[in-house]
Amino acid sequence: MQLAAATNLITNAWGGILDSLFKARPAGQARAVAWAWLAILFALGVVWYGVFFNWGDHSLFFQDWADITGPRTQFLRDAVQTGQLPLHISDPSTMHGNTLRYLIVPDTLISPQILLLKRFSVQRFQFINTLLFYALGYAGLLLLMRRLGLSVAAFAALALLFNFNGNILAHFTVGHMTWTGYFLFPWFAWLVLRLLEGERSWGWTLWMAGLMLVIWLQGSFHQFLWLLILLGLIGLFVRGTFWFIVRAGVVILLACAFRLFPAILLYGTYGASYIAGYPTLGVLWDSLVQFTNPLGTSFFPQGIEGVSPWETTSFIGLVGAGFMLYFGGVRGLLARGAPYQKLLLPLAGMLILSMGHFFGYLRLLPIPLLQGERVGTRIISVVLAFLFIFAAERFQRWLEEDAGSWLRQAGAAVAFVLMCEEVWLNLKIWAIPNAVALYWWVYYDRHKWFVRNDYADTTYLALVGGGLALTLLTLAGLGLLAWRERRRRAA
Repeated sequence: MQLAAATNLITNAWGGILDSLFKARPAGQARAVAWAWLAILFALGVVWYGVFFNWGDHSLFFQDWADITGPRTQFLRDAVQTGQLPLHISDPSTMHGNTLRYLIVPDTLISPQILLLKRFSVQRFQFINTLLFYALGYAGLLLLMRRLGLSVAAFAALALLFNFNGNILAHFTVGHMTWTGYFLFPWFAWLVLRLLEGERSWGWTLWMAGLMLVIWLQGSFHQFLWLLILLGLIGLFVRGTFWFIVRAGVVILLACAFRLFPAILLYGTYGASYIAGYPTLGVLWDSLVQFTNPLGTSFFPQGIEGVSPWETTSFIGLVGAGFMLYFGGVRGLLARGAPYQKLLLPLAGMLILSMGHFFGYLRLLPIPLLQGERVGTRIISVVLAFLFIFAAERFQRWLEEDAGSWLRQAGAAVAFVLMCEEVWLNLKIWAIPNAVALYWWVYYDRHKWFVRNDYADTTYLALVGGGLALTLLTLAGLGLLAWRERRRRAA
């Protein structure tokens, strides 16, 4: 009797563990265990980024850490510690276009969390800021998990590939710390899925405008631009969305007037030419499955300038690439009756823009915002993020086709372990303490960067103040419209 009871207890416990991992909506104790798994996954992500950034105690004397991120963050630190507005910087060499006007450069950080610089060093602040946006991104992934009906197993694969792919890690390695806006892509995807389901409200527009503003406030201008282009492609290719997207696009630009208006002064002074996208799909595939030396350079054909490896690598490993392409690409976009076919052409458009000189041709249009992007390979991160999401949802449905199949569950577990191993090795390659040894040592004097405001610069100050006023008025107006719309629906 005791042996039978013990066996039954072990069987039930094991079944509960499996339910917590592979069921989309486990019940009872399995639900609590599933939340425990999610908490553990989040904590492991913090540890992984801790290893990557050496817990905020790494060198600043290499690559863009020394040329851009360190000087600009030191300038913000001086502004916070001396109680001054970060309007003019003491030395223009760290600013695109050699300007003293900090806010006219679109990829500069100007967001409330800079107040943390009152207490923390440049490196520690950037590490904490990354963890902050990692947490926001994780919350967005949880929102998608609920909307798409994902299990912990499907969510774990999504979180691993989204948070630790080679694309975002490599840019962080060399100091592109304004790319934290990337972590907000799940929130954007959540809004796009609502749009595809027929959402056309002012509330949706408020959410989207607010999200895009938050992304740009991080200095994530590149991410802002790519998402704006994707919205435009959705308006062109998804029936019934064109005029709504046009309206939303205008509102987004008005809501971002605080960043947009000062940037007008940079127009005509930033003459950087377009470099390149991926020359072939074969090179793109290699970037997904082959390790890249952080010091190497990819020389593309036809005399194109050499592209640095952090601009090309998007490593997710062979297992991750197979998972993404089969479940996300084939079952999510291409198969008959695939649930995300409406996004096939918009995402194909983004893929094309990441290849060759296609984005370079787009830059010929008289649209100043487009001049801020000169490396098409970066755009692939948007396509990958959506494919990761589609793959997780389709993988979950695949598991449910034969619910409780120990063979599928065991295969998924083995594949996930192999995926983790590949992604972890790539993280170690690009971890800042390891990568810094491969780069030239570049010294910068932190005392050189401080606030030197010029309040006689009235044109600049007027654009900053006017843009801020328009941003606040737009958000207030959107909030009012969304509130009135919600009241009408409730009535």
